[in-house]
Amino acid sequence: PNFTGVMDPNQYVVPDASSTGIDNGAVGPVLGIFDSLSAQTGFPADQLRYLVCLIALVPLSLPFRALPSPALKHAFSIVLGILMCHFTLGPYTWLHSLGTSTVCYAILSFLPHGTAHPLVFAFMLGHLSFSHIYRMYTDWMGWSLDFTGPQMILTIKMTMLAFNYYDGHNAHKQKEERSYQKEHKIQKLPGLLEFYGYVYFFPSFLAGPAYEIKDYLALMDGSIFKGDNEAKTNFPLWPALRVQLQALAMMPVVILSSSVFPISFLTTPAYAALPFYERLLRVWLHVAAARWKYFLGWYLAEAGFVACGAGYNGRDKKTNKILWNRSTNSYPLSVEFPENVRQAVENWNIVTQGWLKNYVYLRLAAMGYKTFACSIATYTVSAFWHGFYPGYYMLFVFAGIFTELAKSIRRKIRPRFMKADGVTPAQPGKFVYDVMGTIATAFILNYAGAAFIFLALEPSLVLYPQLYWIGHVLVAIGYVVVTVLPTPKNQPTQRGAAPRAAPATSSPATAKANEATAAPGDVISPKNK
Repeated sequence: PNFTGVMDPNQYVVPDASSTGIDNGAVGPVLGIFDSLSAQTGFPADQLRYLVCLIALVPLSLPFRALPSPALKHAFSIVLGILMCHFTLGPYTWLHSLGTSTVCYAILSFLPHGTAHPLVFAFMLGHLSFSHIYRMYTDWMGWSLDFTGPQMILTIKMTMLAFNYYDGHNAHKQKEERSYQKEHKIQKLPGLLEFYGYVYFFPSFLAGPAYEIKDYLALMDGSIFKGDNEAKTNFPLWPALRVQLQALAMMPVVILSSSVFPISFLTTPAYAALPFYERLLRVWLHVAAARWKYFLGWYLAEAGFVACGAGYNGRDKKTNKILWNRSTNSYPLSVEFPENVRQAVENWNIVTQGWLKNYVYLRLAAMGYKTFACSIATYTVSAFWHGFYPGYYMLFVFAGIFTELAKSIRRKIRPRFMKADGVTPAQPGKFVYDVMGTIATAFILNYAGAAFIFLALEPSLVLYPQLYWIGHVLVAIGYVVVTVLPTPKNQPTQRGAAPRAAPATSSPATAKANEATAAPGDVISPKNK
């Protein structure tokens, strides 16, 4: 890299989806078909297999739902999850999930309550961290798919299970038990067949989202449907296909993200030669375009959840139509055009955000830590979960600071655009405030998200000087303003006077998490394969 201002693309090329480091020769001759397609299309063979597995979730859910007993469904899920892992990621990659999950089960079975759940958390995050470091050593800046993707999902599952089991035996010792804890705590560990069925649950094993153990067991015995025979007996073909078609409609954006809006362009001399306003716009467009491959994967996985019944979420109170949004993991428009940081967080990688909130942030808050310490600790866990490339930490430290600034702005500036009761908007000022907030939030998050996608430090040190570090400067100015600005008097006098409702189509995890103070989560695209 040339740190005088531009980067020679021949010296450093940002990784894209054009390379794969997985040797699939031992998996079987059938994989030659994907190698041939990869040669013809330029799309990596491992990602083609990954895409095929996600699309196949809907038809594979049909025999799953037809099985007559929970035991057969557990066995089906185990076999299918292992086969998909073997087919997509390579021979014996599923042994990582088998080994780590077995260790967790042993810890929960034999160690005392109060000791087991933090040990499971430390073990799973430690193993995942070591795996990330090993991957960095063997495949620096590589984007080939490997076992670390499923391990990221499994880390969430095992830690949720550990805390649920702890809550089931220690609720009486906690000063305040939230409703989310009450709904998900368990009194006893699942049997081994149930446990490994949960580990390899086929709609979520490769791409997520993670699923609470209590919801999984309710799906297997049919109690998740709560007497709704129509949802229980009829295969939701159209709801599943609708989500799948929405995912496939994202394909053009995903293709354009690598051809028309490649992230590597932001470090080239051609980018540096653009007018300043166009450089600002390009950062926004290129980072946003890179994010849509995650939407694509999550929507395909959600279609599998809907088809197998795991997406069932009761009925709409007004229309009485069945809701299938229990496993929704993102709302793209709310991420791309958020009114504030909280809205972006709550609608991006929803289940991971809920895990960070319910099992990290709020647990630390209950122990008496201040909100800023809880925010920084939560972002740190999120960064460890993603890996150890410098770009992750550049984003999460910046995002933690920006989150606290957003809270101060909402407390000190937003009331100035409200009427005296602190609840009713004062128009047109409030409308202008909302528009400016959306533009500022979206730009800052995309600006910071470039570092995340770059992974390495060098390209960020080339890009940000070209923008005069404008995002960092604006945040610094914002802190000065909210520090000297007095708090207005027209704020709600009671906590919850102007409650924030969960998004109308948010997941149960998000809705329950909104009971409490907002916590940070994944703000910009995680490398959640």
